[in-house]
Amino acid sequence: MNFFDAQDQARRTTRRLVFVYVLATILIVLGVTLIVGVALFNFTEAGYTVTASDFLERQAPILIATAILTSLFILGATAYKTAALSSGGGRVAVEMGGTLVPSDVRDPLRRRLRNVVEEMAIASGMPVPDIYVLEQEHGINAFAAGYAPGDAAIAITRGTLELLQEKSAVLDIVSRLTEVHEQGKQNPWQVGNAGKHLDKLLKAIVGFRIRIDTLDGKFKLSQNRSVSDQQGVIGALSNSADAGEYGVARLMREKRRIDKP
Repeated sequence: MNFFDAQDQARRTTRRLVFVYVLATILIVLGVTLIVGVALFNFTEAGYTVTASDFLERQAPILIATAILTSLFILGATAYKTAALSSGGGRVAVEMGGTLVPSDVRDPLRRRLRNVVEEMAIASGMPVPDIYVLEQEHGINAFAAGYAPGDAAIAITRGTLELLQEKSAVLDIVSRLTEVHEQGKQNPWQVGNAGKHLDKLLKAIVGFRIRIDTLDGKFKLSQNRSVSDQQGVIGALSNSADAGEYGVARLMREKRRIDKP
């Protein structure tokens, strides 16, 4: 991706968002004012004795005050949020649950992250931004925030931090998973069988570490399939030499007996 093209695209997106914000503010103000006007016209004595035009003329101060108060409320909330975030991108990262990565960090993964960010900052001639890790986010994502280079901050998710880039690490995971799922089969497939296509396949795999806090079991035994489909699955698994697959077939039979009316 060309950096300057991406920068131009970001500016165009910002202009569109500002336009949408202004338009939304106008629509909200008009909507609230209309609701107040309709309520006054239909549910108070003011609307029963005069025409609509006379009503608007008499109630104009209330309607104008409603529009002004609504506008002030929206602008006040915007100003408050802007002031709250004026301390820099670090404030945004903290509000998102980020944990600061200090300059003397010893954890290998965070040390590597800090080294990469510092090298990129030096190469671009910019101050090193504050660095945060979103510890509770296991997906692969990141963002940067700040009003100016001096108060900028970047944050990455824990999943991005623990992304496995090394080919050997991904190969190790794939090899172990293959052994687990192919064991017990008559002609087990091996990673080496991929031959010259192995490198291409590994490049298409994203490996990452995640922290497991709890494990919740749930039955998924083709309950949503037709009876014939379930019978076909039970038959195929029952003929398997794998103890796990045979056990799944037994569970499916038991589940069908329980659910039978």
